[in-house]
Amino acid sequence: MSKEESCFLDDAPIDFESQDRYNRGKYVARLASYLLSTENNNGLVVGVTGPWGSGKTSVKNLLQRELRKEKKKPRDFIITNYRF
Repeated sequence: MSKEESCFLDDAPIDFESQDRYNRGKYVARLASYLLSTENNNGLVVGVTGPWGSGKTSVKNLLQRELRKEKKKPRDFIITNYRF
């Protein structure tokens, strides 16, 4: 059976906004804007939680791309994957 004929959906996370069929980009843009505008110098932790297949890795990938676009402020962002 070919991939086109399969009734199962691919669970591969997206990497580009052009692949975003669920409008996660709007959420990511708002989150990136907040992270870039905050003046908290003590550190900030943001968690993205949800069930398997809900798009957490896609959000992370889009957020990484969005933060890389910003050239105005020299900031360090560490984005990790933590599974438990």
